[in-house]
Amino acid sequence: MIKKSLVIAAYAASVALLLLYREPIMQWLQEDSASHHILLIGAAILFGLVPIVPYGIVAGIIGAKYGPYWGGIANALSSTAAAAIMFYLVRFAFHEQGSRLLSKNPTIGKFTVQVERNAFIAVLFARLLPFVPAIVVNVYAALSRMPFRIFAVATLIGKLPTMFVFALVGDQWMSSIGGAIRVIVLYMLFLLVILAAYRRFR
Repeated sequence: MIKKSLVIAAYAASVALLLLYREPIMQWLQEDSASHHILLIGAAILFGLVPIVPYGIVAGIIGAKYGPYWGGIANALSSTAAAAIMFYLVRFAFHEQGSRLLSKNPTIGKFTVQVERNAFIAVLFARLLPFVPAIVVNVYAALSRMPFRIFAVATLIGKLPTMFVFALVGDQWMSSIGGAIRVIVLYMLFLLVILAAYRRFR
């Protein structure tokens, strides 16, 4: 309960700061140097690795900078790159110990076997449901015997809807807050459909 409250508070504070500093942010986003682009995408990958700032805020800023189409693509690629880096780091450093840990508990062991057999679908649904912590998906997949290629492709495809929505909300937020709210409502309906499908096929 406390963790959920902290997450909600972090998002609320971030939104308040965006509203408060809307004009300075718009001026910063208008910069068009090559170093500015590299810095922005690099920051997106970094925040994907170390989520000290809600990634939706970062993705929204990128959407405000590049628009819903290119911003969505940049969001999906940068967040997938962050997931891939974490996957490799965990698999390289902790795979042996992690595999032993997963196999110690019979229930977790059976669950892991099922995930490995249906790796693509498991990762895809986990990415489509934004309340599933990305870091948990990354670490768990790396500790299992899931092939990296399947993990990466499922991650990219699963992140596309959410990342495009974040980009669209960011783009609308700087021009029409009402439009951003409409996008969020439609996205919530989309999530309800995904959740219903997940409960049906799990």
